[in-house]
Amino acid sequence: MLHLQLLKQKTITLNERNKIIKKIERDLNQMRLKAKKNIHQYHLTKTELKVALKIKDGFSSKEIANDMEKSISTIETHRKNIRKKIGIKNKHFNLADYLKKIEAN
Repeated sequence: MLHLQLLKQKTITLNERNKIIKKIERDLNQMRLKAKKNIHQYHLTKTELKVALKIKDGFSSKEIANDMEKSISTIETHRKNIRKKIGIKNKHFNLADYLKKIEAN
């Protein structure tokens, strides 16, 4: 939270801002690695795992596609494959909520 407060300061230099952003990114990646242990049991591909973690974090398919420089249809295919592998292919579950539940267990 301190890092976010520092980013909001108007007097911060661009170099300082970039350092803080890198620190936040490292912290987020560490949290994702912890979540990976729970999601890993479903044998997702590396890309599916990346997509699943972003879905869990609340990103839309469009946001994920932009971030990963892929098409939205490619991300939708990954979503479909993730749903199939975790066993909710034809069920009416919110994927983000389900992935959060997996992480909590």
